[in-house]
Amino acid sequence: MNGCGPARIRTNGTIAMTLYVRDRYEGLTDQAVFDFLQDNSLALLMSCHQDGPYLSHLPILIDGVPGAIGPLRGHLARENPHYQVLLREPRCTLVFSGPNAYLSPKWYHPPFAEAGSAPPTPRFPTWNYVVVHIKGRLRFAETIEETDRILNDTIVHFERRNGTNWDLSTYPAERRTMMRSNIAAFEVTPLEIVPKFKLNQYQEPEEILGGILGLYSQNDQPARIIARYMHEALRRRSRADE
Repeated sequence: MNGCGPARIRTNGTIAMTLYVRDRYEGLTDQAVFDFLQDNSLALLMSCHQDGPYLSHLPILIDGVPGAIGPLRGHLARENPHYQVLLREPRCTLVFSGPNAYLSPKWYHPPFAEAGSAPPTPRFPTWNYVVVHIKGRLRFAETIEETDRILNDTIVHFERRNGTNWDLSTYPAERRTMMRSNIAAFEVTPLEIVPKFKLNQYQEPEEILGGILGLYSQNDQPARIIARYMHEALRRRSRADE
């Protein structure tokens, strides 16, 4: 991945794109995509089988660095039917969903309209959001040691992020053995990474700023996070135009 180009990986040209992404929603840095994945760790694991799609919501540990993401590690319950499907067909997609917010057309123009300027282009309501799809191939852990390593690394990562620092070793050994027997740890090798940051990139800067102010006026944390994403996208656009 190029640090200045669209954040997309293709290591297998036979994999079809299934997420609809216009070019204007792709101009992201590798760092922006990596940070988003770190901040939104609950993924929807999707795979297809002859009897229909299978879906599981799972916390995922993101390894790697910006521009070189992977593998992705996690675990699911062995009693989950999805486990048997993945044993037979390891191809899968992980969908990481972030904040989202509704934007009213009333926000776009009034704060920045100039006296005597031409009437602005009429706009429609829209819904902004941030998602990343990762297609890959899943492999289940083959040894007790590998399973324990994935579980422990995952726990350490999220405990540190919370500042709680609970240690798996404090759990009784017999309980750890029982827990291990009920779960299947895995890693997914990314084959294609497709981000979609829908942030009003098609609008004029003045309109985008109006939308940002409108979102900040809402007593809603996801709306304010989307406003920050929009502001950063606008800054990148301004730097690119210089």
